[in-house]
Amino acid sequence: MKNNSLMLAQVFLMAGILSSCGGAGISSESNIRQSSVTISETPLFYYKESSSNQYYLALTNNTDQQLSLRDSSITNSSLAESIEFRNIVDTTECSEIAANGNCRLRIKLPYINNDGYFSFTINYQANDGSNIRVSKLIAYSANIPERGGLIYSQQFINSTVVNSDRFTLALPIILDRDYSALELKVGNKSERSTYNKILCDTQDAYNKDSTCTALVELDGHIADPQLSLAAIDANGLVTSYSFVTGVSYNNLPHLVYLNAPVRLGNQGTQAVTVLNIGTRVATNLSTPLVSSLALTTNSQCNNVSLDPNNGKCIIEYSSIAVTADAKLGESYQYVEYSGGA
Repeated sequence: MKNNSLMLAQVFLMAGILSSCGGAGISSESNIRQSSVTISETPLFYYKESSSNQYYLALTNNTDQQLSLRDSSITNSSLAESIEFRNIVDTTECSEIAANGNCRLRIKLPYINNDGYFSFTINYQANDGSNIRVSKLIAYSANIPERGGLIYSQQFINSTVVNSDRFTLALPIILDRDYSALELKVGNKSERSTYNKILCDTQDAYNKDSTCTALVELDGHIADPQLSLAAIDANGLVTSYSFVTGVSYNNLPHLVYLNAPVRLGNQGTQAVTVLNIGTRVATNLSTPLVSSLALTTNSQCNNVSLDPNNGKCIIEYSSIAVTADAKLGESYQYVEYSGGA
């Protein structure tokens, strides 16, 4: 390959279940498989310096026990150590959750104008003394393109694997112009239940730079739920935005890689974090193959096992060509991963 040309490297990461739940359990309804506690599935969050960067997640208690919050912590993060859990996750509404009840977590992205991630764990105690843990990964980016009036990403939800019969999906969006109303639709039906609504940082207005979260409950058995958002301006003009989602019903490990795709210049380096956010151990891992001679790797991910709920390893990619660029693309963000205990 000639000097100064763009060199393309493909990485293949295997993934399994995208899950934000801890202990598995059975709901009070017969013949229903439902994790004990769940937090909304989410795509990549958008960060914008001129916005509040405030979003919401639904936390659902699917047990017949009242739950009391015991403790919470950040478990993995690209953030500075000075940023504490309470600075970015507000659990005020979720300190006590009634049996078969729900609450809302408020997420406040830190004012750091770059890409990043953090995962957190919340521990609850049930009335019978048992402990239930729930974990969640939040990945965010300042580089998501505008889509004709809204800014949002579909990364991480175009191939989602869930292990519950019912789950909630949180769609974070930022408004890029003023609107008079927003309406979330599932199929051809407008949904207005508790988990089929839109929450914004300014509830009385839908102004440019407002951050909103569309929360919707979905059936885990429906492979391709049809979701759309109707944005209505002051003149009554309606613009419809579609969300492409794919759902697989299973219980597997799920590997996701952060800080990708990798783009390297002359003698550059970039680290990719591989995280298991599933509910089963991921085994027999190996470093993704790279097809470009411009890259070498220093990997912690060879022949290791990653525990569920945020077990991780790191791969460092380096460019060895003095005058060439290299690009490591996201050839597959999600592929079903069949390994694990």
